[in-house]
Amino acid sequence: MTNQANNPSQEQTQGINQINLTPNASEMEEYIKANPIQPSYLRRASFWEDLKEVKPDDIIKAPTLPCARSSLLYAVGGGLTIGLAKFLFTARFRPASPNSIRSACNWAVGSFGFISIISWEKCMHDRRLAEFRVSIAAQQFKRLGQKVEERKAALSAFEGSSEDTTSPSKDSE
Repeated sequence: MTNQANNPSQEQTQGINQINLTPNASEMEEYIKANPIQPSYLRRASFWEDLKEVKPDDIIKAPTLPCARSSLLYAVGGGLTIGLAKFLFTARFRPASPNSIRSACNWAVGSFGFISIISWEKCMHDRRLAEFRVSIAAQQFKRLGQKVEERKAALSAFEGSSEDTTSPSKDSE
C-alpha cells in the first residue's frame, strides 16, 4: 500500500499531462461574455465629450499604457519610410514641387495613423489572448488541485478503513 502512495499511478499523473492552453471556441465565447471590452464609441456620445475628459496627466502617462510604445514606434518608422519613399519616387520622375512634398507628407501622416491603429489593435489582441490563456491555466490548475485533494481524501479514507490482516495477532500465540 505504501508503494502505491509513494509512486503515483498513471491515473494520478494524467491530469497534469492534460493541461491544454489552447482555447476552444466555447471557452473563448464564455470569457468574452464574462469580460466585455466595450469600444470607446459605445461608451461616449461624441468625440468632443471624450476630448473634454482628457487631462494633462493623461498625456504624460500615455507612454506607460500597454502597447503604446511599440505601436507608436512602428507608426513613426512606417510613416517616415512611406513618406520618404513616396517623395523619392515622385521626385525621381518629375522635379520636386510643393505638391509632391505635400503629397508625401499626406502619405506619411496617413500611414502613421493606419500603422499605429493596426499595431495597437494587434498588440491588444495578443494581450487579451494571453490573459485568456492564463485564466484557462489557472482554472485547470485549480481543478487539478481539487482532484488531488479528493484523491488524497479517498486514499486516506481507504487506508484508515482497511485492517492489517498480514501481521500475526497476539491472541494466536
